[in-house]
Amino acid sequence: FEVRRYDEARKNYMAAIQERKAIFGTWSSAFSLTGPDTSKPGHLTMASTMCNKGYIDLEQENYREAIDTFHESLKIQKILLEADNKHILSTMTNIGYCYVRINDTDNACVIYKELVKLQSESYTEQSQRGWSQSI
Repeated sequence: FEVRRYDEARKNYMAAIQERKAIFGTWSSAFSLTGPDTSKPGHLTMASTMCNKGYIDLEQENYREAIDTFHESLKIQKILLEADNKHILSTMTNIGYCYVRINDTDNACVIYKELVKLQSESYTEQSQRGWSQSI
């Protein structure tokens, strides 16, 4: 990804995601109340890998696929992290950006409204800076 070999990086991230899903199952089954211990770092790593794949989709202007990938990652992040965590806020920013790029202003507004709400409720300096940028 860093050296812009996006096709190769995408292939590797897709393989890593499939491998993690084979280990953990889908995110929904992995995070059921009766399921495995979600505090294990592998679950968050899966979300991070999904975001990396989403960045490649974004760079290659595959915005709809990026939206799907970022949303899947966001669902995991929201289970494991605090609402104002920088990873959640970053993923939401990427989703909003992708919606803007495909001219889906209704969904972009939904995401940005939620993002601004989370940022405005947070007292961290990063969230406060992000809040002004999101507005």
